[in-house]
Amino acid sequence: MSMLDKTTQGLSEDQTTMLQVFSRALQREAHVLTRDPDLLWQQLYNRLQWEDDRTCVLLEQEQERCSNYVKKTWLKTRMPFPESELRIRTLVGHTDRISHCAFSPDGTFLVSASQDRTLKIWDRVMGIEKATLVGHSEGVNRCSISPDGTYIVSASRDETLKIWDASSGDLRLTLRGHKGPITDCLISPDGSFVASTGWDGAIFLWDPRTGGQIRVLGVQSPSSYSPITCALNPKGRLIATAINGILYVWDVVSGQIRDEIENRYAQDGGPFVFSPNGRYIAYATRHATISMWDIYTHHELYHLDGHLQDEIPNAEIGSMTYVTEPCITASVFSSDGTFFVTGSNLGYVRLWNLGNIDESCLLVKHDREISALTFSPDSLSVVSASNDNTLNVSNPKNRVELAILEGHSSEVTHCLFSPDGANILSSSSDNTLQLWNVPKEISFLPPVKHNNLVSACVISPDGSFVASASYDGTLAVWNSNSGKQISVCKGHVGPIEDCVVSPDNRYLVSWSDDLTLRFWIPDTGITKALLREADLSGIPGQTMGIRHVKRCVISPDFRFAITISSQALIVWDLSNGSKRMTLQRMRDKGVGDDCKISPDSSFFVAVGGGDVAVWDITTGTLTSFYPGDAPIALSSDGQMVINCQDQRTLVVREVQGGRDLALLSGHSAKVQTCAFSHDGSIAASGSEDGMVILWDVNRSKARVKIQSHESFVWRCSFTPDDRNLITIGRDHMLCVWDVNTGISLTKFPLLAEGSTFDLDKSQPIVVIGDVGGAVYLAEIVSANEV
Repeated sequence: MSMLDKTTQGLSEDQTTMLQVFSRALQREAHVLTRDPDLLWQQLYNRLQWEDDRTCVLLEQEQERCSNYVKKTWLKTRMPFPESELRIRTLVGHTDRISHCAFSPDGTFLVSASQDRTLKIWDRVMGIEKATLVGHSEGVNRCSISPDGTYIVSASRDETLKIWDASSGDLRLTLRGHKGPITDCLISPDGSFVASTGWDGAIFLWDPRTGGQIRVLGVQSPSSYSPITCALNPKGRLIATAINGILYVWDVVSGQIRDEIENRYAQDGGPFVFSPNGRYIAYATRHATISMWDIYTHHELYHLDGHLQDEIPNAEIGSMTYVTEPCITASVFSSDGTFFVTGSNLGYVRLWNLGNIDESCLLVKHDREISALTFSPDSLSVVSASNDNTLNVSNPKNRVELAILEGHSSEVTHCLFSPDGANILSSSSDNTLQLWNVPKEISFLPPVKHNNLVSACVISPDGSFVASASYDGTLAVWNSNSGKQISVCKGHVGPIEDCVVSPDNRYLVSWSDDLTLRFWIPDTGITKALLREADLSGIPGQTMGIRHVKRCVISPDFRFAITISSQALIVWDLSNGSKRMTLQRMRDKGVGDDCKISPDSSFFVAVGGGDVAVWDITTGTLTSFYPGDAPIALSSDGQMVINCQDQRTLVVREVQGGRDLALLSGHSAKVQTCAFSHDGSIAASGSEDGMVILWDVNRSKARVKIQSHESFVWRCSFTPDDRNLITIGRDHMLCVWDVNTGISLTKFPLLAEGSTFDLDKSQPIVVIGDVGGAVYLAEIVSANEV
């Protein structure tokens, strides 16, 4: 009986349901509240407000009760968190990519291996970190738990394996012998030996009790580009690996080669896997096919070529892609041996019925490479993990897609079911583990997020809608009151770098790496007009991945638009769509990084190439220039400009003439962002080390220094009343600060590293985007409104 079951004994059905709702919310927020317990009310409210009416009534009553004594600023969301309802909890603690994860045989604890050089042991039920295993000098690639759950084996880039005590986390043994990074480690089913392999092409067998080498199999010279993996048959008597296109199957006891398939087609990095009965081995070939061999008869049974149908997508402008042909990246047999599933680098997951091998189908299509596949113990569910940041759960028998698990903000590196089949565990390059419930039926929610980084957010001048732009090539328009999606704008063929709304709220304008400026009708998502800087349709494939564009700004009178690309700054006349002015990088002053248009639309200030330049927007005349670099900000009256003099020092100048007004020195790392207060008396700047400084412009000195974030500060902005400063950083946080004291008023945890935000010009509303594609809309509730 679980702790929750014991707690609910004797309660009514309504009370039990309510307690379960609160328990689920607390589990999902445990990783946040462990670090920031003061956020309890904010985080619970923002989760529970989307539950049933009874929960909402209880929340409102609690808010009214708290208002008598709680005086704290908080952020109230206007849309649900963009994640799967099947997520149970997030496990945080690693500081770099998690390469691998494992469940203990009894399912009571989890182990994660990370490129931060550590492993961690976690309690499955409570989600608590039980121990951190420190000892490797390079990233850890794999981990494995012994069948009796008493020890853990880790394989590292530092050319060693380590054996750890699973209870205490103490290091037992360090195993040395490999002559390169170790990429895989396995423990035999009876726990009598450990197998490891790596870039040196050798398979080492080790005694886990003494750390001694039992034997070394097949010292070869592997392909330099492929990490080597190995597979054990279910009884632990045979071990397989592929080197230089040859599949080797070794007898563990004798150390002799049992099979050597010399067709030169085997894919060195795998995958290859034994069937549950141990009779067959399936391995991927270099031609995106699967060869399935009978170990007993030494003959090929099947040659599966379904992935030859996988379509190679057209590379979009600005999108990084190296895919020129399909290859198989993952494979798995179902636990009962009925099904065989494979995944490719193009995101296709294909299913074969081994009872009728001609019966195959496309099971799932991800947007990017499949990184892992796993079957549930009862063979009723199969999970695919992908570099598109998602997992997909399907029923192989009826070939139905049950759920898409969204919650990771970067590539999913591994996944597996718990021994009891109740949960799914996933690891990711976002440095987190996620624990999920297994869907029993179809469980889909409407999409509420982008499929890639959110590059820009904007609130319409009248505050009626917000828009988000993404590297997935789309814009999304949301109702600012309800948080519901109004439309999705599709048409760009590359990442969108920036978006703005026209002053009359009629048009949404976007600027993309396809070098087009598009005008959209927000309510419908229909393109109204298109302005093209250059035709990129004939660009050869090797130029893909170049970030062609940077910024787009619209003049307050909506007469002009300015776009900045890698080569030029263009001023567009919006009355007829013509190019009014073109400034070339390396030829003209201030071209390359950013620009700001004056409040009266008469001039713009551009920065790039080590110069800050002031241009008359009507005549195209250069009126002033002076040395400086980005970032840059213009005061609200258009009289002052702030920019970097060097990487750690800012300077405030008069726009026209460039007379120095203040030199602001105090950062110890590169400045990433700066802003003026609305009255121009205060400036703010944020740097790579997480430091934010509030400056007195008139006195040229720091008012307050704030260690605001754990790492990069990407952006800062003052609220309309200049009382608060908003910052966003790499540490998954949006922060609200008191401008006078520098005291933290509240934090808003994001599901991923923050990328952008925008503040409403008249009301305390903020829209936020992160690198995982999530969009958040929240109201800043000040202390005197609580």
